[in-house]
Amino acid sequence: MDKPWLLDSRASHTITSDFANLTTHSEYDGTDEVTLGDGSGLKISHTRSLSLKFPKKIFRFPDTLCVPYLCKNLIPVHHLTKHNDVFVELHPLYFFVKDKYTGMILLRGM
Repeated sequence: MDKPWLLDSRASHTITSDFANLTTHSEYDGTDEVTLGDGSGLKISHTRSLSLKFPKKIFRFPDTLCVPYLCKNLIPVHHLTKHNDVFVELHPLYFFVKDKYTGMILLRGM
């Protein structure tokens, strides 16, 4: 089962729990862990790039971490906007991801 992708305004890295999501990869040989809100840590297994295909755009995320035991996939808002020439528009019940230059809606999320 695919785990949902969540936009996170505080995450420092794009993180997936599924190795298959990485378009290119290499094993992680460092000792760093992803620290969770409760202070516990989860091991990083692989790193590299991630591409997410949507009807209007392919979003790219270099330096993505693979953390197999994470319950959700995380996309930092600043990685989304920095690497894809987009901005995020927040509304009370949904959000838009829009093209930075044209303002065209590329994605709607909840």
